[in-house]
Amino acid sequence: MTRRLSIGVTTRDRPESLRACVGSLALLEHLDPQILVFDDRSMVPAGEQLNGLGEGVRVLSDPGVTGYIGARNRLVAAAEADFVLLLDDDARVLTAAAVDRAIRTLTHDPRIGAIAFAQAEADGQPWPAAMQPSPAARDVVVPSFIGFAHLLRRRIFQELGGYRESFGFYGEEKDFCLRLLEAGYLTVYLPDARIAHVPDGGGRSQQGLYPCLRGTGSPPRPAPTTGGRSSTRLVQ
Repeated sequence: MTRRLSIGVTTRDRPESLRACVGSLALLEHLDPQILVFDDRSMVPAGEQLNGLGEGVRVLSDPGVTGYIGARNRLVAAAEADFVLLLDDDARVLTAAAVDRAIRTLTHDPRIGAIAFAQAEADGQPWPAAMQPSPAARDVVVPSFIGFAHLLRRRIFQELGGYRESFGFYGEEKDFCLRLLEAGYLTVYLPDARIAHVPDGGGRSQQGLYPCLRGTGSPPRPAPTTGGRSSTRLVQ
């Protein structure tokens, strides 16, 4: 039986965050996901960091890859499922319901190429609206997702060439979402699908982070409709 979901986590020298992230994936056990971790040259190998949590986790590495953008491309290339949930190591799944609804949304509407999640604190409280993919309180089409957590269609991601690794750090999500739009696909933000983002300064430069968390400035519009109703509302 083909898996519906692959999960890819990028990490570098953030052992506590990595363990919290991978530990939170137990909430998705009912999906029997493939779990992949890309170790971006951590001083202590990710497999050792996951001691006791690594059962069923495949750790990847590539000496030719530096940075999380290339790491994400390698994770999608290794994924087996149609849908791929990409997480930074400082992200944590809060509820199975958030990921389940994101999967249902992609399954229901083939025009949707990616799902944007809402950023939340570790206790589930949402970040300010200005720090979300959209300030909207209902499901909307947005210009881009925030890379800390996003759900993709593997086939479309690969057909579009994945992330452009020339970006180095930041901006690759917006570039990909523009190409997604040009190809006729949409990015939909689910404001009630929250995933914790607990920033950890270790292992990655934070320069330029804040501008890239903000939206592009384009106004949100309702999620695509089917028969006069929002397709994302149909799957709640």
